[in-house]
Amino acid sequence: MIPETKGKNAVLESVISMANNERIARYNNLLMKIHYYEGTAKQREKYLQPYLKIQDGDIPFTFTNLTNKIIRRKSNVYRKAPVRYFDSEVSYYDEITEEKNTVMKQAERMAHLLGVPAIRVFWNKNKFGYRIIRYYELLFENDAEKPSAIMYPINNGITEPELWVYWDYQNHYVMDDKGIPVKNQAAYGVNDKMANPYSKFNLFPFAFCHESMPFESFYVSGADDIVDANQKIDLALTNLNYAIRYSAIKQAYIKALNLKDVNVTVGYNKIIAVEGDPGQTEIGVIDLQLQLTEMVDSIKFQIQLLERNNDLSINWGIEGAPSGFSLVVQNIDLLSGWEDDLDICRKWERDIYEIEKAVANVDAKKILPDKMNIDFSEIKFPVNPEEERAKWEWEFSHNISTPLDYMKSQSPDTPEDELKKRLEENAKLTSSIKAAEKPKPLTFEERLLGANV
Repeated sequence: MIPETKGKNAVLESVISMANNERIARYNNLLMKIHYYEGTAKQREKYLQPYLKIQDGDIPFTFTNLTNKIIRRKSNVYRKAPVRYFDSEVSYYDEITEEKNTVMKQAERMAHLLGVPAIRVFWNKNKFGYRIIRYYELLFENDAEKPSAIMYPINNGITEPELWVYWDYQNHYVMDDKGIPVKNQAAYGVNDKMANPYSKFNLFPFAFCHESMPFESFYVSGADDIVDANQKIDLALTNLNYAIRYSAIKQAYIKALNLKDVNVTVGYNKIIAVEGDPGQTEIGVIDLQLQLTEMVDSIKFQIQLLERNNDLSINWGIEGAPSGFSLVVQNIDLLSGWEDDLDICRKWERDIYEIEKAVANVDAKKILPDKMNIDFSEIKFPVNPEEERAKWEWEFSHNISTPLDYMKSQSPDTPEDELKKRLEENAKLTSSIKAAEKPKPLTFEERLLGANV
């Protein structure tokens, strides 16, 4: 315990200052990741300007969407909607959670990008609503891995005063940037007592989607390495464009006396005239002999290294279509990462379902089943038509799958009743075609032997 002295105030001020600096650094880091994932070129220029000053009228920066592409390729758990099972009958669950799979797909991507996005679960008229919170601040008391409160901004704090939503296990209210609750709480959906309506369930309605299990800290890093590599590759590509430009037009030079006050304009469509005595005036071009091939190879190596570090494979050009088995071998690390992600996502689902039970009980007066299990879809790689046909024929012959299963795989969004109707219509059509077929005329030998009897 810090004694009651002047030193105590200095220590507390130092701790507060350090916490504020850490919060600002975490926010700027998060903002940079978001800009590289979905930002505009203008937003990303500021991350390259310190390393390469480009003036107006010069060549533009070069940007790539590597961060977005890699995050999407890594996010495979919710690529197809999972199936949820319950320990008792609940026929209306899919209706009240119709937005859930879409939000979870985006939450998986945000987890790979940011490390730990939060999901706010709430009741919206006659169904659940889900909101991904990308930036928030947490408070901890006794457990460094279990937050005791959360607060997050609900406006930009630029065009209007900054406001924050605050939740803990007992309280819920909206406050200003000084921590003072605002007057009109009802306008923000807060009850008169500014109480957490789910306190009897010992929770506040937020689930935290960790990209990986935390170790000695609540936060995990997310896509720091991807964004850092994306920044370096953008810088290298911009430099490559500079090199291509100078390699094309070379570097002109003029050697003469008394050029101090002379303005010389250089360009591929300009004629240069310089006055001077013979032997004292010289105009020439310096060929920088840039190694463009080596520069391109260096950029390709950085991209390959980035892909490999994130369990992805990359081909710069292949002849023919690889088989399904070949794709599995090439992406074995991706499959291993997907298996690890399954356990993490099951924990997300359990945490969210506990909140759904509380929200449904309080806000909708509904009692959801006690337990839920989830079945995630397998990763499937594209195969050529011969492999696809052989697979289904083998499953049909061993009574593993039926024609209905095949039609479901080809049209997953079509209702099962409609698929069954199509099968019946196809069967009738096939039967009518066979019945209408004329019998093959008998040969002379068949008639002679009585084959027509």
